[in-house]
Amino acid sequence: VQMLRHGIHLDDRPLKPADVDWINDLQLRFILRQGRFRQIRRMCEEVGLKVEVLQRVRIGNLMLGRLAPGQWMTFTMEELVGDLEWH
Repeated sequence: VQMLRHGIHLDDRPLKPADVDWINDLQLRFILRQGRFRQIRRMCEEVGLKVEVLQRVRIGNLMLGRLAPGQWMTFTMEELVGDLEWH
């Protein structure tokens, strides 16, 4: 997990630090500060872990709930502006 937090390079560039913690013996929780193409899958591959299921639960402060594949949500302008202030 320490390598995932600090020591990963993708595309010959270092990644910003990520918060990575074990949820249980089989699951990790990632909080990213940036998002590169297939970043979590590629990070795990670098340290010998296989991703079987990946679920995005929020983007910034916007909670996504349990969206089905292909489903989307609408947000109010206040929700979007509030999220921008978080960054």
